[in-house]
Amino acid sequence: ASLAGNRRFIGVRRPVLVEGLSAREEKREAAARRDAAEAAQSPAGRGGTPETVPGDDAGGPEEMVQLSGRTTCDRIVVFDGPRRLVGRIIDVDIRDAGAWSLDGVVADGLAHAVPLELDPVPDVASPPLYQIGPPARPVS
Repeated sequence: ASLAGNRRFIGVRRPVLVEGLSAREEKREAAARRDAAEAAQSPAGRGGTPETVPGDDAGGPEEMVQLSGRTTCDRIVVFDGPRRLVGRIIDVDIRDAGAWSLDGVVADGLAHAVPLELDPVPDVASPPLYQIGPPARPVS
């Protein structure tokens, strides 16, 4: 990939397989964990209340973080979204391009979609459903 090759994606919506946290986000969380561990080891940090550290409990599925994924043509795309998008294929609007990656935003507000409240069938694992926009009116 090159800067010239990546620039042609600016302004385009592409499907992206969300692979996980971006390298920048992973470094940020590793530094936060390291700082918390050092604070716990220091004499002043002992006996205090434990702090919540990003990444300790994976931040929950709704925490907004910088994610990374790949397009169908194997271009790396970074964008902000909730952790629950990892492993899914979503549409991303490409806003900027660098020599090594594309920067984008999650299309159609999927990052802020809310889970639908359904009565799940017991003992059956199924992926959660999400709704974008206002709830649909019941069909009569």
